Amino acid sequence: MSPIQAETDRRKLLKGFGAAALCLAATPARAQAPPRVVIVGAGMAGLTAAHVFTRHRIPFVLLEARDRIGGRAFTDLKSLSAPFDQGCAYLHAPKNNPLAPMAATHGFNVSQAPLRPAIYFGNENETPRSVRAFDAAYVDLARAAATAGAHGDDIAVASLASQRTVWDRLAAFVLGPEQTGVGLDQLSTLDWYSQLNINSGREGAVKEGLGNLVTAFGAGIPVTLSAPVSRIDWRGPAVRVETATGTIEAQYCLLTVPLGVLHAGSIAFVPALPPAKQTAIAGIGVGVVNKIALAFKRGALPPDRDVWLYQVRKDGSIADVVVRPFGADMTVHFTGGNFAREMELLSKADQITFALATIGDIYGNDMAAGCTGGAVTGWSRDPFSLGAHSAALPGQAHQRGELARPVAERIYFAGEACAPAWASSLPGAFLSGRAAARAIADRLI
Repeated sequence: MSPIQAETDRRKLLKGFGAAALCLAATPARAQAPPRVVIVGAGMAGLTAAHVFTRHRIPFVLLEARDRIGGRAFTDLKSLSAPFDQGCAYLHAPKNNPLAPMAATHGFNVSQAPLRPAIYFGNENETPRSVRAFDAAYVDLARAAATAGAHGDDIAVASLASQRTVWDRLAAFVLGPEQTGVGLDQLSTLDWYSQLNINSGREGAVKEGLGNLVTAFGAGIPVTLSAPVSRIDWRGPAVRVETATGTIEAQYCLLTVPLGVLHAGSIAFVPALPPAKQTAIAGIGVGVVNKIALAFKRGALPPDRDVWLYQVRKDGSIADVVVRPFGADMTVHFTGGNFAREMELLSKADQITFALATIGDIYGNDMAAGCTGGAVTGWSRDPFSLGAHSAALPGQAHQRGELARPVAERIYFAGEACAPAWASSLPGAFLSGRAAARAIADRLI
């Protein structure tokens, strides 16, 4: 694709999705009748609930703290020459993923991401035999975790992990920090087992951006943006939801904010949430997965096709990089767990320098000269997410069900942290939001 064609395509995306975002920002939500439900959070769960209420003609107000919809599903169209999904980016197990039909309906292109990574030790590309050794180590660890989960054992995956070989350590890195955003000592076998549909070995990559798919799904839904909720008062017969711009009263409140926001106590509840709900919130951890994306001049990157690779460095640390996604002149570097939190303490420039050093180390030349820009994410420091996604702590997998349970049949909860299946992922938020909205609708119609 020529630079002129790439810019033309980018402008088309900006025009389409930007117009929808501007429309939402310029038009605060106004119910035709007094709202019967207040939805807090316009991520996938909140938008799905809004669709349900719209279908049943139930008046609602949808409040969003950010100046955009989508939550942790966000495609950045400005920083680089190609769409960059700052949050969730893949349709896991696309053959079974409930969002795959939605992508087709909205005209999004989904293709299979690279199935097997290349593995480097420094700048030395390993042999196919080494890649098979890693595959075997990962399968062994995944099978051990799945077997424990299938038997109902809710223990730390770390108790099953071997550290004997470099392949064992790489497998632990991939299954833990890179996939779930937490170390294996903080990951429940039972929780991981419930998400085997996610860890199917196949990923669907969305060319136009998964965040843009969520934006398209939410187009036309009335949303009040830049309206963070500070307090929910459920003492009386109605629920009073307080924001910086005023208080909204309704029969029901559907809370879809990320688990990190609940962890932090960013929303006050009057009276306080029941002890069982507070225990559920504390029992589900919050993982962190961040990205550093780099854009390059045309032809500056050596591979002529998309490549997914791991690099094992001399100090034992591991890099996870996708090179040329969809043929674009860019790289996306993933960081997870404690390392991701540490990287967030660095400046954007220092993170870009770190990622450039990795690419230069692998390809053996000065990649900085060809770099034209970069973008970084910082989900654990984002006040409206405070983490990337949920991960139940060992012994606490059952708390997802408790988190999803309504309080006094007036405050309902939804989101990926509440999902019994597809937890920690976008389909989980979709299914959870739909289930909670249907439960409320059943009480109103």
